[in-house]
Amino acid sequence: MRRHAIKIAVLLLAALLLAGCGSEEQTQEKRTICVVLKAMDSVHWLSVEDGLKSAANDYGVSVNILWPSHEDDVEAQNTILQDVIDSEPDAIAVSPCDSDGADVLGLAAREDIPCFYIDTVADRFDFPYIGANNQQIGGLAAKALDRKLGSGKVAVITGSRRQSTHEE
Repeated sequence: MRRHAIKIAVLLLAALLLAGCGSEEQTQEKRTICVVLKAMDSVHWLSVEDGLKSAANDYGVSVNILWPSHEDDVEAQNTILQDVIDSEPDAIAVSPCDSDGADVLGLAAREDIPCFYIDTVADRFDFPYIGANNQQIGGLAAKALDRKLGSGKVAVITGSRRQSTHEE
């Protein structure tokens, strides 16, 4: 399911990039999309990476996938994003480590580099979001738990509260 979603995302990015681009010769160049993930230390992110690579191959797009050492390393992710912006890719997809603090993405917007959120939204910039409806998923999980447990106490364990995905 995730692989399919990532393939669709890359297809949308490629379509956006190729629509209305300069001369016929220019459109024959391979477009580069830089993807900045949160980490690469879980099955989830490894699956996202596989889907991105597969979709890039399927749609003839070059994809550079980068990430900090762990999901809470906001400073390292912002440094990576700065380097990505400086490299002037055709598009950037990012899963922000801090939904409130991805200020560096403003530089990409000013440089007219199309940006997309994947997996996690940051409200600071109005970029398209490609991912799940986490509130809906949480609601479905809560209803399923309620049906199974009936009554009792439940503890909710979450990741970083700096990420909208965990809050939702």
